[in-house]
Amino acid sequence: MDIQAAHTVEVTFRLLEYTITSLVAGSGGSISPAGGTTVIHGDSLAFTATAGDGHEVRVWSLDGAVIQNGGTSFTLSDIQADHTVEVAFRQFQYTITATPGPGGLVTPVSIDVHYGGNHTFTAAPNLGYKVDTWFLDGSVAKTGGVTFEVSPVYTEHTIHVTFRQMLSYSLGMYEFEDEQETEAGVINNNSDLDLPDEPLVLIEPVGLGLDPDNMAMGLHNRTDSGGQTVNARAKGMFIGTGADEVLIRFKYLFTTSDKVLVIYLSSSPELLAKDDPLWEQHYRKVAELMPPPFPRPGSPGSGRFGVFQKIVWTGHLDCSEGLYIELELIELGGNAISLSSFMPSVTNRRVSTGAGSSSVYVDDWSPVIQCYGICLDINWDNFVDEADFLMVIGGSGCSATGEMACLEGAFSTDGYMDSYDVASWDWAMNSDQRLLNYCGLPLTGGSGGISLMSALGLGPANVGARMALANVPNDLSDMLIAGKKGSADAAGKLKDSLYVFDSTGECGGSFEPASNRGNIRLVRGPDGQIYT
Repeated sequence: MDIQAAHTVEVTFRLLEYTITSLVAGSGGSISPAGGTTVIHGDSLAFTATAGDGHEVRVWSLDGAVIQNGGTSFTLSDIQADHTVEVAFRQFQYTITATPGPGGLVTPVSIDVHYGGNHTFTAAPNLGYKVDTWFLDGSVAKTGGVTFEVSPVYTEHTIHVTFRQMLSYSLGMYEFEDEQETEAGVINNNSDLDLPDEPLVLIEPVGLGLDPDNMAMGLHNRTDSGGQTVNARAKGMFIGTGADEVLIRFKYLFTTSDKVLVIYLSSSPELLAKDDPLWEQHYRKVAELMPPPFPRPGSPGSGRFGVFQKIVWTGHLDCSEGLYIELELIELGGNAISLSSFMPSVTNRRVSTGAGSSSVYVDDWSPVIQCYGICLDINWDNFVDEADFLMVIGGSGCSATGEMACLEGAFSTDGYMDSYDVASWDWAMNSDQRLLNYCGLPLTGGSGGISLMSALGLGPANVGARMALANVPNDLSDMLIAGKKGSADAAGKLKDSLYVFDSTGECGGSFEPASNRGNIRLVRGPDGQIYT
C-alpha cells in the first residue's frame, strides 16, 4: 500500500450467525418458534412443542438423529452450525382389558387403542350358554349380543362379559331341506337292500299344507329279492354332550298303521347289529312310537304331523364325542290302514299304501338339552315376578321351542304359549316358595324318584314322601293322567286319582295313589316303577 501519511486502521468483528430450522414431522401438533430462526455463534435456542387433542410428543430429532424422547420442550445449546430441529407427535394409546365370566371366552383379552378410536370385542359362549351382560368399567353397558364396541376411546377401560346357561338349547337339527347336510350327518342302511332302486331311507317331498315341497325323511321297510323284510334304519349325528338327560324331539307322520318306529340313543356313529358284542355298550332303547289312531296328528290319513318329544337319560352312554339318535322302522303285523277310507277327496299328497310307499315321514329332528333352575323364573333373577310375567305375555301365541321353551308354565307343556302358561305364572307368583326344579317332566322321563320338595316345604326327613304307585298295573303302556275324583272326601277336598287311557282313548279305570296330597308329580324310575 503506498502509505504517504499517518493513518488509523480499525477492524470490527461479529459473531457468526446460523440458521436453525424447526419443523413438525407428520402431524399432531405444532412447534414454536417454527421455520427458520437466526442465532449467533454459541447461543442457545429453546423450542416448545404443543400437542393437539389426543396426541403427545414422541421424539425430538436434531439433524435427523433422535436426541430426546418425549417432553414438551427442547433447548439447543452452544450453537456453532446450522441445524434442523424436528418434533414428532403420536396419538395417545389406551389399554382396554377384557375378561370373561364362566361359560365362555372373549377376544381380544387386551388391546391398545388410539385416542378417539374404537374396538369391537367378541364373546364366544360355550355350548349351552349365551351372553348375558357386558360391563364397562364395572357398570352395565349392554345386555346380550356376542359383540360389544368401545367407542370413542379417551381413557383406559376394563371390559367384563358374563354368560348364563340357557334353559334349553339344541344339539343340532335336521330339517332335510339341505341334501348335503343330510348326507353328511345321517347314515342309513340302504346298502343292506339288494334293490338299489328302492332305498330304505330317502329324502322326499311330503306334499302337505301350505308348502307342498316341504322335504322330510321317509323310512320304508322293503322286501329284498329273497323275500325277506329289511327294516329301514337312519342314524343322525349331533353335537356331543356330557349332559345326563336329553330331550329328543321330531315331527312324524305315519302312512301305514302296521309299523312301529323304535328310537335309540347311541354313542356310536355305526349302525351296529343287535348281535354285535358292542351293542349294549353303545345303544340304549328309549321309546317305541306307534301310529296314533285316526284322525290324531301323525296318524295315517290325518295329513298332519304329530310331534314326538321325550326326555331320556343318557345312562351308561358316553356321548361327549358325539350324540347319535337312531330310528328303526319295525313291523307291527297286520294289514295297513287304507288311506282312501279316511281321505277320499285329498289331493296333492304323496301318500299311498302300495309297494314303495313311505311308512313314516320324519322332519325337524333334533335333540335338546334341558337345564333346570327355578321354573317360571324367565330372566334368572331367582324370583318369579312381574318381569317374568311380561315375558310370558309377550310370548303368548308363539310356539314354545328353543329358548322359548322355558316360557311354558308348570301346568302345560304342550309346545305353545297360551293362557295355561299365564295361569302357571299366576300360581307361582302367589307362592311363597321359589319352586326350585319344578319343571314338568313327562311321565316317561326316566327319572328316578323326583319330588316337589321345595314347593311342598319337604325336608330330608320327608324323603319318604316319594313313593311307588304300587296299585298301578304293571303292564301300563299307555297314557296315565293325574286328576281329581268327582266327589269330595269328608273334609270337603277332592281326592287325587290316576286315570289310565289306552291308545284308542278309552279309560281303563282309576287308581288312588298312596299319597292323597294335591299337585303331585309323576315320573317313571329306572326300575320301571311310577313314582310321585
